[in-house]
Amino acid sequence: MFLRRACLGICLLICCLLPAVSAFALELTAANHTTKKISLAVSYMHSDSKTWVCRGWWTIEPLGKLSIKLDTNNRLIYFLGVSGKTRWGGKADAEGTVSLPVTSQKFLYKVKTERPTGEGFRVENFKAKKLGGDGRFTIIFND
Repeated sequence: MFLRRACLGICLLICCLLPAVSAFALELTAANHTTKKISLAVSYMHSDSKTWVCRGWWTIEPLGKLSIKLDTNNRLIYFLGVSGKTRWGGKADAEGTVSLPVTSQKFLYKVKTERPTGEGFRVENFKAKKLGGDGRFTIIFND
């Protein structure tokens, strides 16, 4: 009887912990080492749906820093930083670059099945970034 209760208790404990384990997020830290305000967009594989999404825009103030939790457990993301005509992202036809549509407004869409809506629609080049040894994605924007 004691063994049966102990097993039941362990099973209940495991069931209570499962929802916490299934939600997964990795941190993206972006540091702006310029005197320009930068807008940031990222593309990542969403941990629940296993589909690539593209999301933007976050603002990083001049000489500022930003931390974002991304709902991903993938070791790769793509990013784009924009300030006026300046771009920090991928180069057309270069390895590690993906071209994705964006708009001037905030957006979130599934890459293969949707596209962003709003004004300023255009296609931009995003650059690949791998997860660092500290378990974070770190991007540093320089002049």
